Amino acid sequence: MEKHKNTPLYESIFDHATIGILVSDSFGKIISANRFALNIFGYQPGELIGLPVETLIPGRYKKAHIKQRSAYQEKAETRAMGAGRDLYGLKKDGTEFPVEISLSPFESNGRSYVFAFVIDISVRKKMEASERNYQKKVTDILASLRKEKELTDMQSNFISMASHEFKTPLTTILSSAALLKKYTETDQQPQRDKHIDRIQSAVRNINRILNDFLTIDKVKSQKLNVHHSIFNLQEFLLEIQAEFDHLAKKDQILKYQHKGNEIVNLDQELLRNIISNILTNASKFSEPGTLIEMNSECTEKNLYIRIKDQGFGISEEDKKHIFERFFRGQNALTIPGTGLGLHIVRNYVELMRGTIEIKSELNQGTEVILSFKQ
Repeated sequence: MEKHKNTPLYESIFDHATIGILVSDSFGKIISANRFALNIFGYQPGELIGLPVETLIPGRYKKAHIKQRSAYQEKAETRAMGAGRDLYGLKKDGTEFPVEISLSPFESNGRSYVFAFVIDISVRKKMEASERNYQKKVTDILASLRKEKELTDMQSNFISMASHEFKTPLTTILSSAALLKKYTETDQQPQRDKHIDRIQSAVRNINRILNDFLTIDKVKSQKLNVHHSIFNLQEFLLEIQAEFDHLAKKDQILKYQHKGNEIVNLDQELLRNIISNILTNASKFSEPGTLIEMNSECTEKNLYIRIKDQGFGISEEDKKHIFERFFRGQNALTIPGTGLGLHIVRNYVELMRGTIEIKSELNQGTEVILSFKQ
């Protein structure tokens, strides 16, 4: 196909089209280019004639394009190129720019040719980039607002919880301190001891609440360090069992058993906090006089600690949220607590690269299973 053989109508459409049009032969040589294509690629009339189409493609794509062109010639069909990927053209001055290309094969005088329709999409790409940047900024702003709302909610929850949780022990301290003044006689020592115990218990409760919030802050700021040491697990848990009376309701019993090797390598302080927190929940959410079981087992590769109570249990819906900060189960709203215990426990467990699993049904008790690699 030669330009001088084209009809006047073809010439008019070809030269005045508002889209770049290139015509190449079966060898990939350019035999014609309209004015719009010349403007896009920065060439003068006649400069592209006889050049391979790869002249208009960035160097890093040329080898691949030659293979693709050969494959296309074997099964030529009208199609858009580059669906799902970016295509680039190369101007005469070496500038690259994004393009969309459609191919359309045809035959003339027994020879095969290909029309390439080229669109410079630089403006569209800039708009898309601008839109992406805008969306990213919006996303960042929304994320910032969510964090701010989360912080506000956390502060609100803290104020609400603190005002409620601190009120009871502070009232106990004030009332017991006032009553202590009245017990001045020697034979009134039992009454004094009773109120001193109440004051000490209330102070421990306040201290526990404050420690929960200090722990949350440390976890969030990643300031908690893990210090592993080798120790006897059975002796360690027997000590905690002996301290259980300070946590337990009236006549609650903690039964403990151990199987396997007794020597483990963990952070004692973190493990003590984990076990104490779980036992506190087991006691708090169970009736007086009930049994709480704690079992530990060391295998060759793992350490397991199981704590099971006969308490109120947890609903399926509440189980989805039990590790969230400030979450309180629907059947626990009237029981004192910060809603931070299990959130802290899970973080402690994960710091020691362990796992925690909770099995529970409403009114059927709860079992907490801890697992650590050894």
